[in-house]
Amino acid sequence: MHAAFESEASLACMANFMMLL
Repeated sequence: MHAAFESEASLACMANFMMLL
């Protein structure tokens, strides 16, 4: 549960970072 949430959050963060670039 927690791991899945963390993974999803990491993915979203990466996507946001790519958007900024």
